Amino acid sequence: MTIYLKAADEATFIQALKECKWAWDTEYYTEVDNQGNEIVTDNIKREAGINAYTATHSLDVVGTIYIETGNTLTSEPDENGNTFEYPETAPIDGYHANLLLHGEDMPEELTVFAIDSPATPYRKFA
Repeated sequence: MTIYLKAADEATFIQALKECKWAWDTEYYTEVDNQGNEIVTDNIKREAGINAYTATHSLDVVGTIYIETGNTLTSEPDENGNTFEYPETAPIDGYHANLLLHGEDMPEELTVFAIDSPATPYRKFA
């Protein structure tokens, strides 16, 4: 069963993922100078990332969801003078993700983001 998550913003959600060890910042190699001080180098040990798909969980980070406002916008003319119309969109509140658990309990750090299942999910697992 899909668990729908909604945080106030991306930073809040990513911080919670870091707290439950599902995300991390970029890590750099260190060196020791002549005085025995540890110095962080510019050499990357591991890029920042999210552990989204594991044996215990599948996390689909949707992010900000945009919905059509009902208004139509017209593009600026291209090099040939052609324009096109497209629907205007606006963001809805929150930063969204979908979660499937495979035998693991939901980390406590994420429980505050669980919301009721939307009537028409923007995106869902197949």
